[in-house]
Amino acid sequence: MEISTKSINQSLNLYSIFGYLLPGFFLVTLLIIDYDFSKVMREYSSRKHITLEIIQSIDLKINYILSYFSKGTMQDFKIIPFIIFIFFCYLLGHIISAISSLLLERLIVKKILGYPSQNLISFKDKIKYPLFFGSFRRSFKSQFIGHLKQMINDNFGYTANKEDYYWLCYSEIITKRPYLTARIHHFVNLYGFSRNITAALIIYLFIRFFILNLLLGSTMDFFSWITWTSLFICAFFMFWNYLKLFKRQAVDIYFLFLSTINTENKTISKIEENEL
Repeated sequence: MEISTKSINQSLNLYSIFGYLLPGFFLVTLLIIDYDFSKVMREYSSRKHITLEIIQSIDLKINYILSYFSKGTMQDFKIIPFIIFIFFCYLLGHIISAISSLLLERLIVKKILGYPSQNLISFKDKIKYPLFFGSFRRSFKSQFIGHLKQMINDNFGYTANKEDYYWLCYSEIITKRPYLTARIHHFVNLYGFSRNITAALIIYLFIRFFILNLLLGSTMDFFSWITWTSLFICAFFMFWNYLKLFKRQAVDIYFLFLSTINTENKTISKIEENEL
């Protein structure tokens, strides 16, 4: 028990740091990626070729960021501004997480697509508009759902509501097989990270078009639109990855619950046979 608890705490501590720090850092770097990549494409369009020497000669924003922390040697590295920058990214990551939870999980997933824990037991024989994340909204087979329902009701001794299946199964797993908690939280951390990265991309796309472009006059040319579109495509695929991991975690909960109950029943049967 002590080993499993230690591994769980390590997993959660790592995510609590990097799960917020990296999305915050990523949002800051998106500004650099956007402007610098567009500038490199403009140079390539005008010269019809690009080399490392040409890239080094271009006035890129990444050079300003790096020179802010150091002039090129470890002796002049500015540790205090760097620490402040890290804390800023960490705080920004929490803001991104809050926005992603509201925008992606509450408004889009809950209101439109449905939580995977509910979709899996919804007895949907046919999915409307299957191209619209049809795999995410697909349910288990009706026979499996019936078996799961019977096992849950028999295990807890009452007819449970379908909305409670997920948390009942989750509680049963971490109570009887706590060493599996690290596996469950692993998927939670993965889909949470993908959700935060998606939100960081969406936030930047909004800022770039509505604030920098329309309000502050940083006009978007053809190459800026190429970069903007590329980031939009990345946001779509990260959202798709978030949905895939979100559903994978819910599927894992239900299968681990059935595995826990079957293992427990087999153990009880062996004990009864030995007593006889």
